[in-house]
Amino acid sequence: MKPVKKTDLGLSLASAVLRDAVQDAALVLPSITELQSFVAREVRPRILQYYLRSQREAIGRILALTLVKNISELEAEFVYGHYRHGRSIHYLSLHLPVQERQLYTLNEHILRRLSSLLFYRLTIADAYSPNIALNLLSVLDVRIGTFTLRADLPIAAGLLDALYEARRRCRALLSLQNRFLRDGEPEDEFSRVVKAKLENPFQKASELSEILFVGEKSELRLTTMTDRINAHLRRYLAMAEEILEKNLCKSESVQFFNTAMPYD
Repeated sequence: MKPVKKTDLGLSLASAVLRDAVQDAALVLPSITELQSFVAREVRPRILQYYLRSQREAIGRILALTLVKNISELEAEFVYGHYRHGRSIHYLSLHLPVQERQLYTLNEHILRRLSSLLFYRLTIADAYSPNIALNLLSVLDVRIGTFTLRADLPIAAGLLDALYEARRRCRALLSLQNRFLRDGEPEDEFSRVVKAKLENPFQKASELSEILFVGEKSELRLTTMTDRINAHLRRYLAMAEEILEKNLCKSESVQFFNTAMPYD
């Protein structure tokens, strides 16, 4: 008898949220700020819990749609085909320029990114996505504000600490990204490369070389240009990774964050 494979609850949750978010006829929810005002005024415990759950559901939808808007065209086509129209991965492999095995990998990658966002965590996959960091920061501000408006809200132990820590890391990554996206052309090559990648996140190093080394193409070999670009991108990713992983394993609040259901 084959052992039963354990269900990944994070991926299951992300799959359900993503499927709900991309439906044409998705149920219209109040905005998260409207729900915040409902929570501030509500005195009936059961209705209060309903508003808190509704706000978390609306947050999940915001994060899912933000992710879909900031992935590649191929990934978005897969998401709409699989999660909106219910096409099987086998079917999509016959209509997309990707093998079935690769689509399973792509699907898991997308779900893991969304699962992290649903727990208010950015990952290194978001390093070139300022819009994702900005939307998560806005969501965290509203969620923190909802819990701090009233001292009598029944929230899980450590939740506020976890939210504040998530906001700190999110703000730090966004500050790093904005450092390279300032107006004007950066003077050093490292900053130029990172800015080009942030503005063109789905282009490979060889494609970025067309933007970055226009005046030097006759003097530099393609491999030299791509090596230089990749070296700069590795340096940037190391900076982003340090922000996202700092104190990740030491904070008690983050330990709660890793184990609690995000709808708590």
